[in-house]
Amino acid sequence: MQQHSCALKQQRIVGRKSHLFWAVAILLLSGCGASWAGAWDGTADLGPVSAYALTLSLSADQSTATWAAPGDAPQQLKICKRQVKGAQLTLDIDIGRPDCTQGKGAKPLQLRGRVGARVIHGSIYQNRERVGFFRAFRSPPKKQDITSG
Repeated sequence: MQQHSCALKQQRIVGRKSHLFWAVAILLLSGCGASWAGAWDGTADLGPVSAYALTLSLSADQSTATWAAPGDAPQQLKICKRQVKGAQLTLDIDIGRPDCTQGKGAKPLQLRGRVGARVIHGSIYQNRERVGFFRAFRSPPKKQDITSG
């Protein structure tokens, strides 16, 4: 009888661990991970020595990027295209044509990154060639966004 009781206890423990595993797996797969929407501040590094200040303002409606070389005025860029698949985020911008119009002077770049809880990081591509990398950290909420309780 003692062996049968121990076997039942072991089955209950294994069953509980199995339920816990599936609960965690369902939460992770249901999109409860880090959100890509919000404000992000960081840098974009192109080539061996070109570092740019990068600010991303991402939302489902309209997204923008601010791009600034050291000593230059920031340039506001429209996100031409955005694709999100799980934690993978792809943003298309054009530093030559900030409004995403095509034509002479276009310098399209694609930022392909991974979203974490407080960071987006990844590589920068131009014409399918990797030309740099970027990382941006979630900006803290502005004072007017914080409600007092």
